[in-house]
Amino acid sequence: EEPKPVVPAPVVKKEEPKPVTPAPVAAVKKEEPKPVVPAPVVKKEEPKPTTPAPVIPAPVAVVKKEEPKPATTSTEEEDPFASVFESDDKAALSAIKGNVMKKSNSENLNGAKLILKANGRKIDSITTVVNGGFMFSKLKPGTNYELYVSRKGYFDQKVTVNSSVLQPGQTGTVKVQLDADPNFKDTGESGLVFVLKGKVTNDSNNPQAGITVTLTNNIDKTSVEVKADQKGEYSFNLKKQCHYTVKAERGSCKSLPINKSTIGLQASQTFEQNLVIKCGE
Repeated sequence: EEPKPVVPAPVVKKEEPKPVTPAPVAAVKKEEPKPVVPAPVVKKEEPKPTTPAPVIPAPVAVVKKEEPKPATTSTEEEDPFASVFESDDKAALSAIKGNVMKKSNSENLNGAKLILKANGRKIDSITTVVNGGFMFSKLKPGTNYELYVSRKGYFDQKVTVNSSVLQPGQTGTVKVQLDADPNFKDTGESGLVFVLKGKVTNDSNNPQAGITVTLTNNIDKTSVEVKADQKGEYSFNLKKQCHYTVKAERGSCKSLPINKSTIGLQASQTFEQNLVIKCGE
């Protein structure tokens, strides 16, 4: 057999690859950067200068230093009321002193009550306890005073203290004489008399002239003060049926309080009680 002719295989036309069209690229608009606006500058205020408040210095109290008093000597009889003034301005003040006496025989009367007034107003009062003596100090010169005096068994009396008696820095003397009441009868217990007296000294037994002695009535809570005389002696009249406390005191110096009583006593009595002061206790 004749070989069959070889029929060539059909040529397959190779397709050319289609060009790939790139996808359209979206144009991205590039934004321009926004200009940076600077923040507003805050102006810092300069602190205002502070004016300090004026400093006012506190007032300084001026302490008046008293000059020591010169010691004086006298050959005259010592006056139990020599220590009259308690004010620094002694030259501008006056005082009066005296005794209350029975007019018929000049007997000194203890227990007489004196009230000092000026223009109807009560200034001071006192009851006589030592030989009928009394004293009113720190009085204004040039002023008229009235002294009202009373005592059981006697007629009341008013004494006018004329301004001429009151000289600056001086002590005037007033004499008071009472007339006895003939119709007065003092019988029974009402006639009882109780007196408390004594002397004030220090540890060395030296008399303490001018020291304040206070008598307190523990029943009605009233108190009476007297100044010890130049011998350091004092005296009080006591009421019946009462309980008392007596003590002496001057600044930081004082005595122990002493109790005395007239409760239940049926006869007149004089109590003697010396007081010794101690300082700084």
